[in-house]
Amino acid sequence: MTHITFVFNLMVCGRMNDNLALEELVLHSPAPLDTCVRLSRALTLAALREKERSVDLLAAACYCELMASDLLTLAASAGGHGAGPILTAVDHRGASVLDCLIEGRQKGVVSHPAVQTYLTDVWHGSLQWDSWKILLLFFCLLLFPPLWLALSLPHRHSFNTIPIVKFMSHLVSHVFLLALFILTIVYPPRSPLSEGRLVPGWSECLLLIWLCGMLVSELTFPGERAGLAWIRLLLLGFSAAALLCHLLAVFTQWWLPAHLHCLFARNILLAVAMTLGFIQLLEFLTFHHLFGPWAIIIRDLMKDLCRFAVILMLFHTAFTLSLTALCQPLYPQDWDNSTGNATQVTIPGPLNMSVLLFFALFGLTEPDKIPDMEHSPATTAVLAKMVFGVYLVVTSIVLINLLIAMMSDTYQRIQAQSDTEWKFGRAVLIRDMSRKSGIPSPFNLFTNLFYSITVLCKRAGKICSVECHNVKNEDEDTEGGQIATSMSGGQERVENVVDWSSVVQQFLAQRRQRDRSPPERDE
Repeated sequence: MTHITFVFNLMVCGRMNDNLALEELVLHSPAPLDTCVRLSRALTLAALREKERSVDLLAAACYCELMASDLLTLAASAGGHGAGPILTAVDHRGASVLDCLIEGRQKGVVSHPAVQTYLTDVWHGSLQWDSWKILLLFFCLLLFPPLWLALSLPHRHSFNTIPIVKFMSHLVSHVFLLALFILTIVYPPRSPLSEGRLVPGWSECLLLIWLCGMLVSELTFPGERAGLAWIRLLLLGFSAAALLCHLLAVFTQWWLPAHLHCLFARNILLAVAMTLGFIQLLEFLTFHHLFGPWAIIIRDLMKDLCRFAVILMLFHTAFTLSLTALCQPLYPQDWDNSTGNATQVTIPGPLNMSVLLFFALFGLTEPDKIPDMEHSPATTAVLAKMVFGVYLVVTSIVLINLLIAMMSDTYQRIQAQSDTEWKFGRAVLIRDMSRKSGIPSPFNLFTNLFYSITVLCKRAGKICSVECHNVKNEDEDTEGGQIATSMSGGQERVENVVDWSSVVQQFLAQRRQRDRSPPERDE
């Protein structure tokens, strides 16, 4: 599957006989579902390399994905236990089938009703409550922090191992993080920035502890690194830069006002981190069927905006430098055509011209704001206005409408498959929450320290990460912990989880039934 030449030749053979070569390879394998998923992923990756035949490769990948959906339907009904045993079975690498589906980006298979039913059972665990009760529990966690602390710590109850409770605990932790950002830079409770106090206040200390907890969580469980998940790393990066600015202010406090500038830079970096924190709320909203598709649409629209920004930057830079060159004075500075007196000429720089043209995109710049050209020929002002007009035509009419068309196409494309996109994002969220620790930041700092000390005492000073993980499992060995273990891969192999020979026979029978003409089926 990893050899691109084999995958490409398989696609070519499949096009010659109505994808029969793909079917034979899949149906004669020990685990047809696993083979179908891996083959679909291999064809998709080959399409990214072989641009000349990408359409044919993607068509073959879609055919394999449809085969995988049919095989999963038949296998779930043949076993009599639903899709759970199949999704928790492992392949030759030790990865579960659900992990292979997510890794292979098999969105059509993940959105299968049997898969979604299994994920819903995992999401709620033993907490079979109504929606209003779960919402009430979330607000209780938010308004009563002691209750949040009690449900987050690994006591003998099973609440902190249920994925939906884990999700609410991490969401409450994130809301408190945003509140600490606001108290630190928006409404500082201790003193304004102008006083230049370098000793951290209580809000700054709590913010640092919260961020350290987030860093420990990212190091212990990175999670999915796609889409909005990168915002967590950016937030931690800007926060680390803000901490360095605060330390730099401590070392430069004897050179006034250098430390004030460092504190000002720290607040700017924290403001960027706070903005990223608010954007990260979109990641938490992916579980909901109303807001999940919106988060996916916004994510892809931002990709279109980044591609558009590259093209706009090329035109913007070219016209900025052109106008800057036209505005350079031709005659000496002490020359005045009307009076002959010496005058001082203000030469516009590329930065000022760039700002002028940027706001012209939004209609906030008039042609009269172009710098005067008294020390240049009279035709220079006409040329400058012509260049300015061509810039507005190219950017406002051509490029802006191109951006609108790109975003409209992206919106319609995602809206058409919004249900599939949302179900795939929901599966990733449930998978990550099932594996992730239920202890949010900053409590994970203290629990990890406690586990390390426990291992140190048990192993006579020899700390091993695997042993520390085993000690944690001893405290979290409840129903939710078993769910997390099953989703990361059970002990049963996918080849033995179901009688694949009977599943293949049913698949071939269904295909023969579909291939028969309507009059033959009536007979």
